Amino acid sequence: MAISTTVINVVARRLRDTANIAYPRAVLVRFVDHAQRVINAYTKSAINTVTVTSPGLLHTFSPVYRIINVLAQECASIENIRLDGKTLHRVDDFLDLSHQDPNWFGTRGNRWVSWSTIGKDFFILYPIVQPLPTGAVLQFDVVPTRPSTILDNGSNDIVLADDLIPILQDLVEALGLIKGRRWSEASDPIARFKSQLDSLGRTYQIQDVTGKV
Repeated sequence: MAISTTVINVVARRLRDTANIAYPRAVLVRFVDHAQRVINAYTKSAINTVTVTSPGLLHTFSPVYRIINVLAQECASIENIRLDGKTLHRVDDFLDLSHQDPNWFGTRGNRWVSWSTIGKDFFILYPIVQPLPTGAVLQFDVVPTRPSTILDNGSNDIVLADDLIPILQDLVEALGLIKGRRWSEASDPIARFKSQLDSLGRTYQIQDVTGKV
């Protein structure tokens, strides 16, 4: 696991500012912190498990929950939900629930069997369970919007996998060059960044800023 100080030193050398005059270390720390959050949301490299015990904050009037109310944190995505160690069925598009059960919003049952999300703020536990089981354990595997290690002084561990560090360095370098309005120089790290994203086999859209004056 890389240390943020190492990433910052590499980027400072690329920016030809090892004395951190044009790019203070506090600025680079902020760039690294934001960049790793974006990359982690995209690659799902670091995943946290949040445990919720029933009844707790669960309810019986609706299958829809606000994520932050139940998990006490925002997250980029929910990847998995387990009930007492058993994985619940994931419905990728909550609208598909209506194909399984036209009355899914009001259906009641003895235990949860599937889940879905609505945007980034809400999730569904289907069906509504009433009464709520006492002591049932729900485990949520979530991609956090802010990794558990906050880079406060540049000496913390990077939460990304080691093979993602070059992508992180390229993105931070590009941010530094763009901040310094060094548009033409930013094209190289942006090209490397895009190439490495291609190798991950994901779709993306990056706006070209190198032609701006």
